[in-house]
Amino acid sequence: QFTPPLLQTAGASVQYVGRNQRQITTLGEAEAVGTPVCILDNSHYDDQVIERFPNIKTLRCFSHDECIAWLKEERCALFVEDELQLRYLMVQDADLEVTPEQFDRQYIIWPMNARFNPLYQQLMIRWIYEAKVTGVLDALYSTYFQISFCPLGKSGTKCDKECSSAHGTSDRYGNCVCESTRWIGDDCSIKVQEETNLIPKGLKI
Repeated sequence: QFTPPLLQTAGASVQYVGRNQRQITTLGEAEAVGTPVCILDNSHYDDQVIERFPNIKTLRCFSHDECIAWLKEERCALFVEDELQLRYLMVQDADLEVTPEQFDRQYIIWPMNARFNPLYQQLMIRWIYEAKVTGVLDALYSTYFQISFCPLGKSGTKCDKECSSAHGTSDRYGNCVCESTRWIGDDCSIKVQEETNLIPKGLKI
């Protein structure tokens, strides 16, 4: 017997946001321009990538750490792996970003041993359904697989500080980032005064 589905996952790619070479966002694009992608050797997505993109150039790495290192060294433009695994890596590393492309979507379930006490089986199934209804699974997903940002107008590690909703937004670390150099201050609410003396007389209106 199997548990009800807990989450969904799929094949996905992560890119290095600091890449100096051309950014590649899809496997089809990588195949078209001949840019290598990193795949974990002998993994499920190893075969999936080759099957879908037979002419794509690949670099086979042997661990997540090695794949990420090669990605940052720009030896490959994308690292292909399980979506949840990549999202977990992205939450830990601000230099990584999961691209929108997905393939081979599937549900995550747990098989239960046939000798497992039937009462405990029913309790496990009941817990999973309750966790889905009450939002427990959503909270776990948000904690481990999703980057959370403060609501509009807020900043700080606990989202307890002000950030101008008109001129700034909070980044993943809670810093209030001003939309342009015209606005400064911890909450991006101070307008930089225009220095008219620097404008050539011929351009002044």
